[in-house]
This record gives sequence, C-alpha cells and structure tokens, in this order.
Amino acid sequence: MTKATMTENKSDSQIPEGYKKTKTGVIPIDWEERKLGNLCTIKGEYGINAASVPKNDKLPTYRRITDIDLNGNFDHSQSKSVDHPQSSKYKLSTNDIVFARTGATVGKTYLHNSENGELVFAGFLIRFRANQKRLIPKYLSLYTTTSKYWRWVAVYSVRSGQPGLNGKEYA
Repeated sequence: MTKATMTENKSDSQIPEGYKKTKTGVIPIDWEERKLGNLCTIKGEYGINAASVPKNDKLPTYRRITDIDLNGNFDHSQSKSVDHPQSSKYKLSTNDIVFARTGATVGKTYLHNSENGELVFAGFLIRFRANQKRLIPKYLSLYTTTSKYWRWVAVYSVRSGQPGLNGKEYA
C-alpha cells in the first residue's frame, strides 16, 4: 500500500455517516452534484444596459456591482434609480441571485431579498433563478462565500486584460 493510498483511506474514514465524498466536497448522501445551469429556471441572464439616474422613489432602484458589498449585502449608501422603458424585464424576484461578471469585483454575488425593495439589475451582473425543488437559493449564496468558490473564480476569470466570467461559465 502506498502512502497516498493510506492517506486516502484515512480521509475516507473521516467522512461522517450519511455523507459522501464528491468533487465538490463532502455532501449528504442523498444530494447530487449538478451544474448550476441544470438547477435553474433562469440560467445566466445579463442585466439591462442603461444609465443610472439619481435616486427617485417613483422609479425602481438600480442594482449595480458597486451596490454589493464584499459579503453579498445590498449597500444602500450610493443607491441610484433606473429610468428605462425595458427596466421591468430586469426586475429581481425574491431568491434571484446575481453574479458580478467582470473586473476586480468578478465573483461577487447578491441574493435578492424582497425587503430591499424593487430592484432592477445592471448589465455587468448575471442573474440565475434556482428551481427551488432542486436547489436552495440560500445554500447557493452561502457557497459563493467559500474559499473553494473563490479559488474557482480566480482560476476561471483569468483573461488577457480584465478578469471576467460569462453566464455559460457560471452555469
């Protein structure tokens, strides 16, 4: 038996009963590994390309990359609105999650909560809507805070010039 085999056997014995080891990590035995795109009803939809306008209570709030803090929370301090005839097509529903697709913020996410009001998501964000019979949105949001997720972002967002990930890559 090689040293590597002994190490693998040792780590396998540390998997709690009712769990299994997968490429993703240790998960409950009745869970399945699936690609994000296969678990969503909206799979990588880009936001609206519109200019922001000063905050106006008669218009929806514009959700931009800069409005998402490092913990995935909505930062209200610099809120803007959007005034565009197509903006209703880009309204976030509760439990929609958006991913930042480019630049220094690539990988940041925001899980929409209706308490944040009516939000329209901007063009540098990509929306996914979980099929809640197959994926718990809060679980996905929490996964995007893990070191495993951020390592994936670091590897796959490398581009010549500006880092980025597109909807297919997130899916």
